[in-house]
Amino acid sequence: MSSTDIKYFNEVIDSIGSPTQLLLVLENDNDFDTFLHDFNKSLISAKQMEENSSDLPYHVIRIGYDGDMLDDMFRLVVSDEAENFKPAAIDANLLYSKQAIFQQLYQSITKDKFIVFHIVESPLLYLFKISMKYNLKLKSYRTLSEKELAEIIQLPDFYQLPHIVDDIIIRYLKDLREQGTEDHRMKYSDFYRIISGLFMELSNVFLAGPTAGMNRHICVSSWRTQTLLLGFSPLTWSAGSFSVFDLSGKDIDARWSYPVPPSNDSRVKQYWEK
Repeated sequence: MSSTDIKYFNEVIDSIGSPTQLLLVLENDNDFDTFLHDFNKSLISAKQMEENSSDLPYHVIRIGYDGDMLDDMFRLVVSDEAENFKPAAIDANLLYSKQAIFQQLYQSITKDKFIVFHIVESPLLYLFKISMKYNLKLKSYRTLSEKELAEIIQLPDFYQLPHIVDDIIIRYLKDLREQGTEDHRMKYSDFYRIISGLFMELSNVFLAGPTAGMNRHICVSSWRTQTLLLGFSPLTWSAGSFSVFDLSGKDIDARWSYPVPPSNDSRVKQYWEK
């Protein structure tokens, strides 16, 4: 790991417990284990964990689909954080919603450790593919004609063409930058509709967390996941301070509102750039 990487990871470590939420963007989900390996080296360098220790100062919780995160958090408090989880002492009136349950579990888990939320591509990416197949409003992307795109989407191996899907995600971001949130939701209405449940799950992290003063976590996702969630801006990103640290090398964005005027300066983005 280079000195530059250590510098940035030290900034990540310093942000834990501060008012600033942090999202780290990777090239793909397969890079998550490599990220943890490098992150652990930084924690050792910062003397926040012992070398070769199996006792990590954080818990990893994966967010994929509605209900998945709360299930993982409950299993975690029962298995690893039982000393900090006192269900008999909790007022049942405080458990009126999923957000309230999330808060109780979060507080038990983070008494001694912080959380690394991994927002995985599945099923978000799969649902995006499905919505594109049936979304008649989106007729073409990049340089393909409507006929060419229609033929590609009908191919049996369409889902096995990652470069095609990536190009459509790039178009998705381009449309968001130019059209703004409202027009973008109309154009991609099928996608927004079918992932509404997943978004409610994510709102526990991006909305309930900072507003309730719960800031002992960092979030990690691929550039595909981060880009597909941008359409929910400004709701997703505007609760409290939020910084995005790009490790993907892709053309990502993290603005607070759209549309945005075009810029000739590639550095004009709301994230830290290596």
